[in-house]
Parts: sequence; C-alpha cells; structure tokens
Amino acid sequence: DDMVASNGMLYEEGEHPDHVVVIKYVPTVGDSKRAMDEYTSEIFLGGTNTIVMHNTCEDSLLATPLIYDLVVLAELFGRVSFKWEGKLADDEAP
Repeated sequence: DDMVASNGMLYEEGEHPDHVVVIKYVPTVGDSKRAMDEYTSEIFLGGTNTIVMHNTCEDSLLATPLIYDLVVLAELFGRVSFKWEGKLADDEAP
C-alpha cells in the first residue's frame, strides 16, 4: 500500500495493481540474481496448466548487451548527418 500511496500519478484513489514484484538484496548472493516466474493457463475441459521457472543470472552479464547496443548506436549517430532541402550540410563546401 505504501508503494501505491507514493505513486499518485500512476494510481487513482482506491486503485491497486493486480500483481506485485518484489526485489530484495541478499548479500550472500552477490551479483547473481534469481527469478521465479509462474504462468498459469486454461487447458482442455476447464483444467489449468501451470509452468514454473527458476532463473539464475548475473546482473553484469544482463547489462552487457545493453552496453553493446549503446556503443553501436553512438557510433551510428556519429556518422549520421542531415541537411534541409535546398541547403548545404555543415561539412559541405559551397
């Protein structure tokens, strides 16, 4: 309830989220993070199917693809130039 109360822009009076995500720091785990996800679906004749996954990964390894993407984008934006129709680009001579 304190999370809802502190986010007045996200939740209207009396409104609450339908799920909760809890992230806790555990010193003995270090950089390793564990996620437990549970997915439930309806199957034949009104039955239910539940899939539970336990995932362990390293925070620093999760960040690596993001850093690569940022480097590629920065390099790409370093090459991009544009000009208005009828005007020269900054690096073109008249």
